Amino acid sequence: KEKMNRAAGRGNELSPKERAAQQAAAEKKKTNTRFTVGVVIVLIVALLAGVVNSSLFDTRLTAAKTGDSSWSLAQVRYAKQTAYTQFRNNYSGLVDYLIDKDTPLDEQTCSFDSSMTWDAYFTEQGLSYLQELSAYYDLAKAEGYTLSEEDQKNIDDNIALFGTYANLYSYTTDGYLAAMYGEGNSEKTVRAFMEMSTLAGNYAQDKQDAFTESYSDEQLDAWFTEHANDYNKVSYLTAFIAAEADEEGNVSEEAMAAARETAQAVLDKCEGTTESFSAAVLEVTGEEAAESSSVLGV
Repeated sequence: KEKMNRAAGRGNELSPKERAAQQAAAEKKKTNTRFTVGVVIVLIVALLAGVVNSSLFDTRLTAAKTGDSSWSLAQVRYAKQTAYTQFRNNYSGLVDYLIDKDTPLDEQTCSFDSSMTWDAYFTEQGLSYLQELSAYYDLAKAEGYTLSEEDQKNIDDNIALFGTYANLYSYTTDGYLAAMYGEGNSEKTVRAFMEMSTLAGNYAQDKQDAFTESYSDEQLDAWFTEHANDYNKVSYLTAFIAAEADEEGNVSEEAMAAARETAQAVLDKCEGTTESFSAAVLEVTGEEAAESSSVLGV
């Protein structure tokens, strides 16, 4: 047995030339393995880049929620653009004074709320639109509402009109709608919005028409006059800044000037909100602003 083992060992011994050849083959195999792994890594990176550049993130992943409804990034963009378009229609005579068309919306302060940009404002308005839309749509579906043939034809006509404009400006229909309403939007997403808004609008109109009792202008005016104190109120903040008087109760011009200067300092620090006014009064005078309310006369 020992002789056989020694014979087998001698048979496995390699000459220096054979060892060198075997080592070279092993190194070549390692190189091929590294190259294969490198190719796999490059392919994975390429696939991930393709997913990022696709419409997956625009149309599939949730960007916002309103109640029980989830909305994609493309849908939020559509709602924001809808809110912006409605704003331009409502303020057609003033919009050019309120918004600089040559400056991005996210670089302009909103005229209605200095704490946000116009971009944030229209995004907020768009989310409110989505919340209202989903509420009416869910109620309509629950009561069995469906689109009529006329509704469907109107939607088809609008989509066809988009196609006409797309051809006019050398776009595809999907490309034109993406340019109009934001990346990720297409004929499919816009059609879905039109169907939802039509169904929701039909439901809201039917509910409004269901109120059969009507009132004359005289009846409405009389009712308001009777209940004016319940609605015709105003709440406000005040700050009393007194001019110092002498022992005899007289106020000098210098004291009045000092009081005016204090009042002006409060105004200079106030940014037009109740919160900033309260902060300015406290900072300048060391006193709290007083809250008051009044009923306006009819």
